[in-house]
Amino acid sequence: MKVLSTLRAGRVVRQTLFTPKSPNPNQRRRGVGISKEDKQKANLKTSYEKLLMLMCANFSPGDWWITLSYDDEHLPADREASKKPFRKYMRKFRKYRKDNNEPLKYVYCTQLTTRNGGRRLHHHMVMRAEDDSDRERLEKLWEGGKITYIRKLKSFEDIMDKAHYMCREPRELGVHIPGEQMWTASRSLVRPKPQYMTIDNDSVDINVPVGCTELSEPVQIPGYGGDKTILYYENP
Repeated sequence: MKVLSTLRAGRVVRQTLFTPKSPNPNQRRRGVGISKEDKQKANLKTSYEKLLMLMCANFSPGDWWITLSYDDEHLPADREASKKPFRKYMRKFRKYRKDNNEPLKYVYCTQLTTRNGGRRLHHHMVMRAEDDSDRERLEKLWEGGKITYIRKLKSFEDIMDKAHYMCREPRELGVHIPGEQMWTASRSLVRPKPQYMTIDNDSVDINVPVGCTELSEPVQIPGYGGDKTILYYENP
């Protein structure tokens, strides 16, 4: 028997086919032949896919894409130290939104490595836009130096691209610290919920449907019930 889990966020679909755990609570599934490197890659892929689904479920073209950088005077010593100025910034903007009876929905990440290969702490964020006056307020409240980039997301594909970019550092450069969050989301975001279907066929397989665009390579991990995950976009 297999179980198919389907998670939808707009036109993005994530499906996982797996063998359910043994009904015997004293019998644990064991991973067979899974190297530490393969497990880490699978964890990074899962984190990216969760971010993608979250962003596709909560943000639309017209929402903000923001990069916050630091000048030399305000540059934090490390990632941990950068949390304080960022949280202060978000508290002030949250108050601004609250005073205007507007919700604050966002997801952000902190990166060290820049696109050109340099190493300097900065933050990337996607934020729900309420009106164009947000831009002036966002720039005014940041005390770390300057906002190096702020623009509106152009398309649904742009949102998917930003989710991919926000996870680029550990995926491409291998600088992710195990156990450390790759990204953080506000509590107000809608969390997509999976739908489950039981399949009485142990030989069944799943593949990206014809006419859909594969967003990442399928992953199948030996052991753990032979889990297989696919991620794709349903073209209009």
